Amino acid sequence: MQADIAIINGHIIDPVAGINGPANVYVKGKRVIPTPSADDPAPKYVVDAAGCLVFPGFIDMHAHVYAKGNESGVPHEFAFAPGGVTTILDGGTAGSANFEGFYDSVIATASLRIKSLLNIAPTGLCTRRHHENVNPACYDEPRMRDLFAEYPDVLVGIKARVSRNIVGELGLEPLKHTVDFADSVQKSVVVHVTDPAAPLEDIADILRPGDVICHVYQGRGHTILDAGGAVSADMRRARERGILFDAANGSAHFSLPLARKALEQDFLPDFISTDLSTLTMFREPVMGMAYLLSKYLNLGMDETALARCAAEAPGRWLGMEGQIGTLAPGAFADVAVLRKEKKRVKFTDSFKASFYGTVMLMPQLTMHNGRILFRQMDFAAP
Repeated sequence: MQADIAIINGHIIDPVAGINGPANVYVKGKRVIPTPSADDPAPKYVVDAAGCLVFPGFIDMHAHVYAKGNESGVPHEFAFAPGGVTTILDGGTAGSANFEGFYDSVIATASLRIKSLLNIAPTGLCTRRHHENVNPACYDEPRMRDLFAEYPDVLVGIKARVSRNIVGELGLEPLKHTVDFADSVQKSVVVHVTDPAAPLEDIADILRPGDVICHVYQGRGHTILDAGGAVSADMRRARERGILFDAANGSAHFSLPLARKALEQDFLPDFISTDLSTLTMFREPVMGMAYLLSKYLNLGMDETALARCAAEAPGRWLGMEGQIGTLAPGAFADVAVLRKEKKRVKFTDSFKASFYGTVMLMPQLTMHNGRILFRQMDFAAP
């Protein structure tokens, strides 16, 4: 079989396929194919990735891409491919009242693969001028049931926020109602926990295996650390029973000192995501996925761990294991090629704390479904 594209001489990082070393990737149509035989015609087009790391296309598990439909949404067409992202999970920008507008104007015509959470609040995250109404009396459960039935491949879960300034006196009642509803439609819940209205162990006790605590390294109010600075035993027990943790950096959800302590205690995130919005697109402290992965690389995580958090685990959570998050034959041809360069770069957190890293992952090429969507001008074919 003749390949349409061959990416040769790269160092592949693919935990799903068990590869961490020199190998080539062959693409035909939208899929990765096995290595052609010596008798097959030469590939139609060859990309030389010598000196580069070749990852499965990154999966951003928390971003806001309802561009023009609210104040936070960014245009996915140019915000993600330059960072190696080929699949996006929108973090509940839209609710039952406006999801179809989001679907028709963005998801249905997207150049990347977009999945979405449905915000439990009907209007979702329309504006930064005021928060969503999370009173359970306002939930439109019949409408939400219809949406989950009509868009089963796109709507993969439910988003709820439990920050003190959002829930007020309602406390954790909105989350309890959200989980009850999620049970009835057999969907997972992703809960935003920056400055939460209750200790995280109380929140985790409400959640079920497969549910996600996002902004795990946030530093306001109750956090994952106990009074002595150790990762809470309750958080470790929550992980043991299947609760997942998303880094979800965002503009206000990452504390560098807290993240250092957690990583030193081997409490790594299950997902590394951007929480990209109009506040952070190509701006500190987020920039984009490659920038955040470089930050975690400088904080001590290795390339295989990065691939697990930004490709393997997200692909599995989205129900597309073997299809995305891997470069194994049969998977969609989603590829991120990056060059690891020695470079002094400053990383900051939500509180203006900072540190200098010594290496940077510099994106060279992004391919989605066999199409090259981004390429550095000096990244040339042989």
